[in-house]
Amino acid sequence: MDSVSPDDNYLWLEDVEGDAALGWVREQNARSRRQLEQHRAFGAMRDEIRDVLDSRDRIPAVVRRGAWLFNFWQDAANPRGLWRRTTLDEFRKPEPAWEVLLDIDALGRVEDVNWVWAGASCLGPAYSRCLVNLSRGGADAKVVREFDLDERRFVDGGFTLPEAKSRIDWLDVDTVLVGTDFGPGSLTDSGYPREVRCWRRGQPLAEAETIFAAERSDVSAHFSIDHTPGFERVVVERAIDFYNTKSWLWRDGRLQPIDKPDDAQLYFWRERMLMMLRSDWPLGMRRHASGSLLSADAARYEAGGRELHVVFEPTATCSLADFAATRSRLVLNISDNVASRLEEWQVDGTRRAVAADFPGTIQISALHDPLVVDDALAEHYLLGYSDFLTPDTLHLAHTGSDAHERLKSRPAFFDAAGMRAEQRFAVSRDGTRVPYFVIGPAGSSSNGTRPVLLYGYGGFEVPLQPWYSGAFGRAWLARGGVFVVANIRGGGEFGPAWHQAAILERKQNSYDDFVAVAEDLIARGTTSARHLGIEGGSNGGLLVGAVMLQRPELFGAVVCQVPLLDMRRYHRLLAGASWMAEYGDPDQAAQWAWISRYSPYQNVRAGMKLPPVLFITSTRDDRVHPGHARKMAARMLEQHHDTLYYENIEGGHGAAADNAQKADMMALEFAFLWQRLGPRTQEQAQPGRHALNHDAQQVLDFWFGRPGDAEYHRPRESWFRKDHTFDAQIRDRFGALIERALAGELASWAAHPATAVAQILVLDQFTRNVFRGTARAFAGDALALAAAQALVVGGADRSMPGVRRQFVYLPFEHSEDLAMQEESMRLFAQLARDEPTLADAATWADKHRVIIARFGRFPHRNAALGRASTAEEVEFLKQPGSGF
Repeated sequence: MDSVSPDDNYLWLEDVEGDAALGWVREQNARSRRQLEQHRAFGAMRDEIRDVLDSRDRIPAVVRRGAWLFNFWQDAANPRGLWRRTTLDEFRKPEPAWEVLLDIDALGRVEDVNWVWAGASCLGPAYSRCLVNLSRGGADAKVVREFDLDERRFVDGGFTLPEAKSRIDWLDVDTVLVGTDFGPGSLTDSGYPREVRCWRRGQPLAEAETIFAAERSDVSAHFSIDHTPGFERVVVERAIDFYNTKSWLWRDGRLQPIDKPDDAQLYFWRERMLMMLRSDWPLGMRRHASGSLLSADAARYEAGGRELHVVFEPTATCSLADFAATRSRLVLNISDNVASRLEEWQVDGTRRAVAADFPGTIQISALHDPLVVDDALAEHYLLGYSDFLTPDTLHLAHTGSDAHERLKSRPAFFDAAGMRAEQRFAVSRDGTRVPYFVIGPAGSSSNGTRPVLLYGYGGFEVPLQPWYSGAFGRAWLARGGVFVVANIRGGGEFGPAWHQAAILERKQNSYDDFVAVAEDLIARGTTSARHLGIEGGSNGGLLVGAVMLQRPELFGAVVCQVPLLDMRRYHRLLAGASWMAEYGDPDQAAQWAWISRYSPYQNVRAGMKLPPVLFITSTRDDRVHPGHARKMAARMLEQHHDTLYYENIEGGHGAAADNAQKADMMALEFAFLWQRLGPRTQEQAQPGRHALNHDAQQVLDFWFGRPGDAEYHRPRESWFRKDHTFDAQIRDRFGALIERALAGELASWAAHPATAVAQILVLDQFTRNVFRGTARAFAGDALALAAAQALVVGGADRSMPGVRRQFVYLPFEHSEDLAMQEESMRLFAQLARDEPTLADAATWADKHRVIIARFGRFPHRNAALGRASTAEEVEFLKQPGSGF
């Protein structure tokens, strides 16, 4: 079957670095930037995200090798990063002393190459020689060079590999195993190494002995080397597809097959063999369930014995997310309804629950180095915790104990006061209950106007567990948005069965689950289709691309990142062939029949009413071909759909090579979302109509003056002093309008930022003038606050003159809720930075916050509201200025 659609006019965009293709990319980039950079908060969001990414208060991720903890670090001063190390004793300190091993920025300057760090393999127990992996621009293909840690330099004449998708590791100081591009026939159809060779120092690579070869149709040839003294092993594997492998032990130059289910994952742990099952395994009189972790004595198993011990067995809601091996125990990281808990397991079957923070996400990493004699850290492991609103913490833990030493904690990058994370369940088309998380303001109004961003993945057995994101927090949550994470089928939240329910001919289940979550959000009033955006990357890009076409009426905006979209040709592009176990083979008519029903590139049509979409990808993505996003965007533009496209010229599959690029890319995405999902101006909602409501215009003219007036948009003394003449003017001109506003009859004014300001003035200011000293003076506060929140959420406030912004923010200052007082402080502080002449407003905001923090209410309102004052409040009210 021909893998090119006869109507595909955009194949030329698959030429990754072709002049015509890159010319189109640059044209689209410029068009997108012009539009997205116009958003008033674009620069602020980019700076805020960059501040998070570059923060020196982040927790360094470390790997233990002998006496050292190794880390790779990027910040503002080192955008490409530093490879460095320290000791555990130093790491315990607030400011550890780090030894820099390799400065990637300096290396790039010397060699004039945009190097990106891609990891290193070091030979123990001395750990003086490493194989360093470097990538040009963040691609999967890497250059490998031998590095001398003692001398801090690359080894002259050492092991080196040219750019390729290589795998290399040490057998001994003079020998490595390597899989790379050895020339014609040495790669699989997926573009990965097909051969494993034994390469000796000084030997030409072409002369290295081939010890194993996979099939051309396989994904790749793999190997792993275990140097544990007394248990040295080399395992080689055929990765038949993404989930199935055949394995051998390589001993004394011979290959010994390992009997296991093809889809089981194999591990060795000293004398034990471990297997993680992806499907049920009937063995003897017992059937071991899919998702189980099994253990056996390796020597007896190799000799034919089949005595297997169950380390973990899943339930309907619990799966094994991960495990870490200390010298004597396995620490099991169990996902319980998408929240982590820990257990320890010993070879004799003893197990114990480990006390740890819950519910959220736990990450564990064993510190045991089996090459260290009498290892003092043999039973220690690192334990990290975070959730959507709780910054990461890192503890040093020890098996057999619930006592954890806190090593590091990440600062809060956004104010989560008044926010909550809630788990909900939607019901998919076939009746499956699908969990999802909603993160945002607690008790927020469910009037369907709040911008919501729904994120999903749903593939390759990857779970989406709670995580803390300072960037999302600052650019989305702190600005009033709601973030939703959907745990749809195809992911790994409930083990292999949850994944296998949405692959191949069942892939549509992922899309039905995602749609069910969107429908549930709308049905509950959390948002409306107009304000609901969706986002996903890679397989998640395919997800949002598919549902955008299947249910376009549900969404107000789509961010589609590094996506697969042309499923007719995905297996022909870069690593695409390796994913056929997930999606199927489009060259097989029966399989193309189900793929073709959801493939976005083949299903988009002119005349469809689609939500606005932003495609994000990278020229240097050598995993998912940028041609997917390029061709889809070009076709949608040809069909006159609302489409933007942005391609970073470097960055790999993550679409960004350093923090500056990542912050810029994320700011573009959030600017797009706020532009499309925030409150529409009246001109957007009703094209051609520019005149404001007459009553609203009268309010604005009375309060701020008219263009040309001497006092237009200038502060006035009458606003904040008791002036009976001024109060009478308001009563005479706007008395009837005030009553309409308090009755909720001005709700439609929220459709336009200017009329929304007028609504706030009537509810928050005019009431105080007209009903001064009575309970009705505060009767409009709740409605005014709701209108103000809507403006702030959409960012409409930031484009207003400073004096107007001041009155948009006053309802926050007038609230007797501490969370709103904190928001008031943030807003007035920003106003003071933007408009220094209004800096006094921040001082008054602080005075209001201090009183609410102390009393939980404003004591000066007690008499008007019929509230009894406490003795402390009576004394406070005697102080000058206590009643403002």
